[in-house]
Amino acid sequence: QNGSGTNDSSTGSSGSGEVGVCGTQRCGDALGAEIQEAANAEGVNPLLLQALIDTENANGTNCATDKIRNETDGSQSCGLFQLNTRGAAAACGISCQEALDVVTNLRCAADYLKDGGADTPCKAAHRWNPGACSSSCQDLFYTYCSRTETSYEFYSSCN
Repeated sequence: QNGSGTNDSSTGSSGSGEVGVCGTQRCGDALGAEIQEAANAEGVNPLLLQALIDTENANGTNCATDKIRNETDGSQSCGLFQLNTRGAAAACGISCQEALDVVTNLRCAADYLKDGGADTPCKAAHRWNPGACSSSCQDLFYTYCSRTETSYEFYSSCN
């Protein structure tokens, strides 16, 4: 069990090794085309998706597309965005196994952010993880808000 009250059942996979538009192998950069497609389909800012992917995946260093984490409440968090079976995955009507597909995961995440009116890094971080980021963008756990805002600034500067 790690400090977030979860048990990891998979170590996840590393990134594809592809270099993105910003010249890095960070998850949000390497998956730029897929992110843009999901963002366009759902009408959300792709930079928010890029920033949250990096926050969810060790600051973009481990694209955990196949990770399934067993939560202490009996739910599971699955795939790239760690879609929870009682949260975003449930809202999208997808199973944990379906959330392991990168495109499905991205589309669900974009839809979940859109439905929550998350149009800034702060609102996106709070919508995604309200236990780690307050509505006033105060870090509650794991510097979640700060990391999301830093990643957003990084992608804003190179896209």
